[in-house]
Amino acid sequence: MKVGFNMRGLCSVRRAVLIYIGSLMAVAWLPTYAASLYLSRSSNGEWTLEFLAATGAVHSLEYTDDLQLSNGWSALPDFTPVEGSEDWIEHIETNSTAGAAQRFFRIRSVMDDVEPPKPVLALYTFTGDTLEAEETDPLVSTSALDITSGSVSTQPNNPELWTGSGIPQARGISGWSNSDPLDAKAFFFDLTAQSGHFLVLDELALSARATENGPSVMSIIFNDELIYTANMPNGEVTDHVIDLSAYVQLTQAVVRVAGWMNSSRPSTGAGWFEVDDILVNGTVEEIPPDFVTTPSAAASGPTMRDQTSASLAANVTQSGGATVTERGIVWSVDSTFDPLESGTLIQEVGEFTPGPFSVELMGLPPGTTIYYYAYAVNSVGTGLSPRYSFNTLSENTLVLYEFTGESLAPSGHHPAILPEELTASSGNINFGWVGASDWQAMGAENPYIGIQGWTATSQFTGRRFEIDLAADNGWLFSVTGVTFLARATAAGPSAIGVTMDEMSMHAENLPPDQVILVQGSVTNAVDLESAAIEIQGWLNDSRETTGGGHLRIDNVKISGSVSAAPPPEAP
Repeated sequence: MKVGFNMRGLCSVRRAVLIYIGSLMAVAWLPTYAASLYLSRSSNGEWTLEFLAATGAVHSLEYTDDLQLSNGWSALPDFTPVEGSEDWIEHIETNSTAGAAQRFFRIRSVMDDVEPPKPVLALYTFTGDTLEAEETDPLVSTSALDITSGSVSTQPNNPELWTGSGIPQARGISGWSNSDPLDAKAFFFDLTAQSGHFLVLDELALSARATENGPSVMSIIFNDELIYTANMPNGEVTDHVIDLSAYVQLTQAVVRVAGWMNSSRPSTGAGWFEVDDILVNGTVEEIPPDFVTTPSAAASGPTMRDQTSASLAANVTQSGGATVTERGIVWSVDSTFDPLESGTLIQEVGEFTPGPFSVELMGLPPGTTIYYYAYAVNSVGTGLSPRYSFNTLSENTLVLYEFTGESLAPSGHHPAILPEELTASSGNINFGWVGASDWQAMGAENPYIGIQGWTATSQFTGRRFEIDLAADNGWLFSVTGVTFLARATAAGPSAIGVTMDEMSMHAENLPPDQVILVQGSVTNAVDLESAAIEIQGWLNDSRETTGGGHLRIDNVKISGSVSAAPPPEAP
């Protein structure tokens, strides 16, 4: 039996290829000058390695029994490195059948005229389970790898697949179903040149893998410009090299690795997307005294929003070497709008130094996705942030709690409602994201909140989450419903319900380890000046549990309407 593969014609990036035969496998590092490798086994159990060696390269064979050991590769003791001459090299390895249950082989080829390595601006390998860059240029500051929704974890899984980059790799779970790469969930990081310097980019390289229900396509967005797209096969690690040589004289670079859906293969978008060995090559140059470039800007999610308005936080991150004379936000309901040509402009004119600023958006349509950019202008031109988005509240939403940024304050509310922070009757409220894909599949984002210990046996005597609402002067409100996502662990409460002003409005059984949508209807709650709404967990006979576990909730929305209060009666 003999199997093999041919690598001729591929780029000169070092690649790893696996051949599986029985319990043994061969691993090969194969650039273009080591074109082919074959592995065969004789009837007496001996293994034969054959490869075609190119002229001008010195070739050696190595092995390891544990891919997780970065320094675990050893030279085969019976093989002497040879200089290639376009001949087939054959080696019979009898030791490969002894010792470990599986053995990994690789061929190493070193060219005499190998180009020196390109200067590194930033390298992310996630060694030691850190999301910070492992290597950076001393004149460059970098952010840790992050993700636009959910959380990033480092995973030491599938070492037989990640033979080129090794483990661990960075992973994002679920939420890859968007069909627009610019709005899709994405890993991201940024590089900023030290003051007085700019970046001269060369290339970006990375390895990536998507599971069966992960994204079917990957895109690179560089400073909010889509520059690269590649389909993602099911379960395979693929290598990508992107030319960045057109990007010079930048003070900041923001890189997003987006996973999204196209028609290249079927997927639900609820699986995994993993990346590793993210490498940005280039140089850092000193800015000439008279050099001026466009400024740069950034933004974040709204600090508060309601049906028709939102407060946004933004930042002029670099002046570009000239005074910033205008800054602001441009927004639209069109996800494809060009912020330099269209959209609604909210601007400030003056003389500004780098730093944060805030913008109030008014007249927004209710229940709509708003797309926006932060921008800054100097004498050279306009610098734009990446595109961001948020949703305005629907017309019937009184208050919404999403716990973004680990905050118990409402993330949005009707302007006539004065809500308080969500509290608990007892115990400590914790933020978490266990079972992230289950929550994301129901529309929630990181994090949820939870409390441990729910041993009461009735709705009115147990622990509860508490929300207090009050109407602003001159207004009254009516409550029609309370909806939220909930999940109890196996030892958590077996029932969940809602009360309002100490009257039960809803109760239902709570299955274990499953995210459910609780929809509580409220009746006879009209023309109120205030209300106390509570979410309780307790034990009933629907399933066996001790009550010592956790109850977790997210996306708490209180629905209703607001009306003007009648004028006070004349004395």
